[in-house]
Amino acid sequence: MLWELIQKRAHILFPILAPLSSIYRLGDKLRKGIIRPNILPVPVISIGNIVLGGTGKTPACIMLCRWAKEEGYNPSVLLRGYGGKFHGRAGIVSDGERILMSAKEAGDEACLLSENLKGVPVIISKNRYLGAKLSLKRFNTDLFLLDDGFQHISLKRSLDIVLIDSRDPFGNRRLIPWGPLREPIDSLKRADIILLTRADQSEKVKGLKRYITERFKKPVFLAQHIPEDIVFPYLRERISLDDLRGKKVVAFAGIAKGMEFIETLRSLDIDVSHCWLLRDHSFYSPRQIDLFKKYRIRHRADLIITTEKDWMKIKDMNIRYPKLGYLRIRFEIVSDKSLFFNMIRERIKKAYD
Repeated sequence: MLWELIQKRAHILFPILAPLSSIYRLGDKLRKGIIRPNILPVPVISIGNIVLGGTGKTPACIMLCRWAKEEGYNPSVLLRGYGGKFHGRAGIVSDGERILMSAKEAGDEACLLSENLKGVPVIISKNRYLGAKLSLKRFNTDLFLLDDGFQHISLKRSLDIVLIDSRDPFGNRRLIPWGPLREPIDSLKRADIILLTRADQSEKVKGLKRYITERFKKPVFLAQHIPEDIVFPYLRERISLDDLRGKKVVAFAGIAKGMEFIETLRSLDIDVSHCWLLRDHSFYSPRQIDLFKKYRIRHRADLIITTEKDWMKIKDMNIRYPKLGYLRIRFEIVSDKSLFFNMIRERIKKAYD
């Protein structure tokens, strides 16, 4: 990530980055003092974080939407549509039945949500309140999930869930651009629930949970990203991870923590012979896909593997290549699961009282 490169050169860039971080902190404080949140007639659950990069917000949103559907709610998802070219006031990416925008229009995250959430409308807007009003007008929405919403303070929410990567929770503890923090760590005081993600991959998780519980007096739950299978879209089939053990692959990813994707494949005993890591939200050209195909042949690899999020960015290219697949990940609460969902039920009920 960019901030990691900056951190390596901190002794050189300090005179520039430290003042810029101070300006960022001041601007953030002023913004929070000026903005008055809009209020919706139905509950709003925000899923967010306080650092740049992937903590698992979108998989967590998918999990919560599916839970809400099982509970009998009619949820809709609100998000900005980062990385997309849509410039309208609010747009419908999915009406719950059909996906109406491409990843280039709506962004890869919006399309990933739409692909995984049948029966759940997905709305993009820089102003989530406008997106919510559109959803209320068009759909029978009785619950909103706000993806990446912790900093979007212009919309009042019923519950704030904040995700923290337990392996690297706060980076160098500096604000943008000197570090990865989008807000000071003390902003966790605004959270209602804190989720420590990738808890199975960190030796720090017990100490981190204790630190957050003691300092912020917030309920803390543990979560994992669980690899499920590999989907091969052209073949319209899914292959179990056991069937890929020992297979040689080339891999590519344009996500916030691309190297973690590669490490996940290797942890599954998949032999990654070559990989490409691009910036988060990067789009691909047909020429790049052809290059990946040539490298598979050159390295005598069996398959090409990418992330599900990256597949959203290339599926509209109509790639008819049977050896290209993507890894599916499931987000799961692994500690006090019943308590976690009971807290959400109670907060939704309270919002309606």
